[in-house]
Amino acid sequence: MKRLIGLFLLSALVLGGCTDQERKAFEAKCDAPLRERVTALAQSGPSDVVDVLGKTAGPIDDARRSKLTGAGAELGTVTGELFTARIPAAAVARVAAIDFVISLQLAQVRDPQ
Repeated sequence: MKRLIGLFLLSALVLGGCTDQERKAFEAKCDAPLRERVTALAQSGPSDVVDVLGKTAGPIDDARRSKLTGAGAELGTVTGELFTARIPAAAVARVAAIDFVISLQLAQVRDPQ
């Protein structure tokens, strides 16, 4: 429990440059591994990128693609409502705050066998 409270306080301090809406979206839409990674990267280097898998409410058209890239996401694969992206740690909360983004999770990167 102490660790959870500490993580929450650390996240609040790290995301201090975010708006209240971005902080709430970060907590609500990002899974725990992504929140932990962003918090760790924000301490070492907020310009470091994190690979994410995201879900949107409806397919990603050109307007939505533009809004995602404008928030800092470098889109990879886009399939209907799902997308992969590389996002600087400092921009994850901004991407999460976009109204059509439903969820963001830390991508599972696997090495080839």
